[in-house]
Amino acid sequence: VRSRRQRQMCIRDRLNVDVNQWLRRMIPHHSTALTTTKKLISSGEIKENSKLYRLAKDIIYNQDREILVMKSYLK
Repeated sequence: VRSRRQRQMCIRDRLNVDVNQWLRRMIPHHSTALTTTKKLISSGEIKENSKLYRLAKDIIYNQDREILVMKSYLK
């Protein structure tokens, strides 16, 4: 008997995803990460932990550039 999680994984394994689909899905995924990270930084809460603050700044730096690269491949 398969669990719900196992059934979902089997379905995902059978899905075919081409490059354009992957790019179109990754861009909003990265955008959400940027939005939530920027909100967390602006709240000031994360500044108390220097390692998490640095991680958040790295996420903003890297994912912003990755979005630009992904968009360039869609053109």
